[in-house]
Amino acid sequence: MAPKLTMLVVDDDAAIRLSLEAALEAAGHRVTAVGDIPEAIDAVTRNAFDVVVADIHLPHGTGIDLFRAVRRESPETDVILITGHGAISEAVAALKDGARDYLTKPFAIEELVVRMERIAEQRAIKQELVAARSRLQAATQDRGLISRAPTMVCINERITTMAE
Repeated sequence: MAPKLTMLVVDDDAAIRLSLEAALEAAGHRVTAVGDIPEAIDAVTRNAFDVVVADIHLPHGTGIDLFRAVRRESPETDVILITGHGAISEAVAALKDGARDYLTKPFAIEELVVRMERIAEQRAIKQELVAARSRLQAATQDRGLISRAPTMVCINERITTMAE
């Protein structure tokens, strides 16, 4: 099972915001929910989030503005945009700039929960890969040979070849 995510949900519609928050928390994620851009930017500067889910049309700016702010503040944070009919081209442009995904309203909340599970799994795999590379690098650096004399280097190469 993939580890759960720390998420920020940004939507000015309280009913949507609360529904998303409840569904994502029920799936085991840690969720902070806010209603506008200034609150969202404040949350992002004070906390580390794995994922930000934001409506494109928000008070005091757009979800695209928030996406760009998140990208500057926390490049590792994935951003998913929620769009209405008129904002699909904006969401596609954000995808080209590095947003993770977008959902078109209306959408099933379960669809978002499934996407979060995929993101959690991919993040877990990435962390495992980084750890494995680190272990491999440490193992190859710790060969135990102190000498760099040509004879010792040759012997070490033969030992490595035979061990493979």
